[in-house]
Amino acid sequence: GNDAPPDNALQILQAILSWSNKINEQGLNVATDAVSDLNLPSAAVQDGLLRTEKQQLTAPVESSLRIPVHLADNLLRLAGENLITTGQIQESIKNSINKQCQLKKHNKLLQQLAFDLEHLIDIQGITSNFSHAVSNDIFDPLELDEYHELHTISRRLIEIAADSLALTSDLNSDLTDLQNLVISHGVIQRENQELALRTRMVPVKSIIPRLKRGIRQITRLIRKDVDLEILDKDVYLDSEVINELIEPLMHLLRNAADHGIESAELRKERGKPEKGKISITFDRVGDSVQIVVEDDGQGLDVEKIYAKALSGNLINEADELSIEETYRLILLHGFSTRDEATQVSGRGVGLDAVSVKIRELKGSIEISSIKGSGCTFRLSMPISSFFTHSLLVRVRENVYAISSRGVDEIMFPGTGELIDTDKGMLFEWEGQTCDAVYIDDLFNLGSDRRTIDRSLHPILLVRNESGSRTAVLVQSIKDSRHVVVKPLGKYLPKLEGVAGSTILGDGSVASVIDLPELLQSASNQKHVAAISYGRLQSPVRALPCVLVVDDSLSARRSLMRFVQDLGYEVREARDGIEAVSMIDKRRPDLVLADMEMPRMNGLELTSHIRTNYDAKSLPVIMITSRSSDKHRQAAQDHGVNHFLVKPFTEDLLAEQINIMLGSA
Repeated sequence: GNDAPPDNALQILQAILSWSNKINEQGLNVATDAVSDLNLPSAAVQDGLLRTEKQQLTAPVESSLRIPVHLADNLLRLAGENLITTGQIQESIKNSINKQCQLKKHNKLLQQLAFDLEHLIDIQGITSNFSHAVSNDIFDPLELDEYHELHTISRRLIEIAADSLALTSDLNSDLTDLQNLVISHGVIQRENQELALRTRMVPVKSIIPRLKRGIRQITRLIRKDVDLEILDKDVYLDSEVINELIEPLMHLLRNAADHGIESAELRKERGKPEKGKISITFDRVGDSVQIVVEDDGQGLDVEKIYAKALSGNLINEADELSIEETYRLILLHGFSTRDEATQVSGRGVGLDAVSVKIRELKGSIEISSIKGSGCTFRLSMPISSFFTHSLLVRVRENVYAISSRGVDEIMFPGTGELIDTDKGMLFEWEGQTCDAVYIDDLFNLGSDRRTIDRSLHPILLVRNESGSRTAVLVQSIKDSRHVVVKPLGKYLPKLEGVAGSTILGDGSVASVIDLPELLQSASNQKHVAAISYGRLQSPVRALPCVLVVDDSLSARRSLMRFVQDLGYEVREARDGIEAVSMIDKRRPDLVLADMEMPRMNGLELTSHIRTNYDAKSLPVIMITSRSSDKHRQAAQDHGVNHFLVKPFTEDLLAEQINIMLGSA
């Protein structure tokens, strides 16, 4: 439909229509009579008809069903909700296993206490006086053991501790079986998700005829003989993604045919076949599709590209570029190596259009070339935008889902070496060097008050939009899982580096971070605001930190939950010694301490704080069951700011916390 029709087009079309009508009415036996009107060799047509009939008889018949788009979207939505629920179940089981481990430790402690009590009764004879008083003087104490109620209670305590330990072991076995069932359910759910996703996906081979037709048109215009080979490997892509991908692929084909493939005479001089070759390979790699566009042309001329970029003021002479960075100059807006515009090139629409479209589709592009041998473009595209593989990363008090897009490697803490320079921090490993940055700086969170050795940070090696690598230092990596990406909604503006939000296993909302986009935004000096639990947070300062010190587990957790509900960050310590070590690592804004604790009580802890820290900047609220004036005076003498007696009213405690933090 792109060229002028032949002169006898109507006659040919009428003859074909007559042939088709006769076949429909009288069957294939009359095909040879209809062919005579077309002036075609009847033997060739008979062979073609027999071959077609044989293929129709042997080819399996697959029935198809059309469904509306909204039904496919609802299937994906339900698959996503099911995935979220499965994650919440897994998180609940994990918490139950952790609590079971704590219960096992408490049971062992209870059993040890029971053994100690039995030792006191039987070995040290703490009931010897009572036994002597009630003895009937018939038997000597060495001749007959006498048991009393204290013995009975100690024996029962030991039996209960042993039974509790056995029940804990049975509970551990049941939780393990339940966890295995949930894992099996997750595998089935993953298959359901893939099938639901297939309802929106189409095979890549559906666009092959369009690509081949396009390359034929291009080669006719530029008068070159080029062969296009496409290997699809039965890859499927989202229908929206594949429709948006056609134009970038056509642009790459035009660029390869016009700029890469030499003329037949030049190829012959260089010892190459006169017919050029361009290949496109589609391959499924994990949750992404790798598209490789390769030609056997003359490759990229680094010197010419650098000179054109310099003359076009796209770079400065002082810029030191690697070969890979020089290759990526062809993706800049306004770059072109053609001085005159033609129907194929030099019209002001360069490969920057390909780069922009790939970034919009959350993909990446890499360029490699060998001068005189050809050029290769590697595109990495996500299969779908509904789901993504992510790393759950803790940053300060929040958890973020870092999309694995662009993450090449994950380095263990201590791998490589971090070097401070005038231009910033560098990461060096295995003879390679790249820029390094804290993820706190990308979020514009400001300095962290905690003194954490940076060699303990895991490192994510992220490939930027420019193709170079950047080492991103994170606080800790909690888990790796597939998450459902939900949009932030129309009421929030576009946030650079934030792909959306997701619901974690504990029910909290976390932002899904796209590191390549975030690094690109940071390089453009557009820092993103910190996203915490799906809400915008001020990047000026972190939340005030409250340290809760109590030896009672129930009292400590109750206080922590109460302070968290007030909107503050909370840390915990079991006694004064542990609290001192935590204060040395990171200084809190307020301390809530019990008076009576093992190793170091609340009064001793307050004295240590007043001796080693500024009294005004670290207030202490003491919460105790002791209510006498003597205890109040002792607390005041040691430097306690406020004294509360259990049970206390929550409003009074909240008021005092707000007052203390306000003054601090």
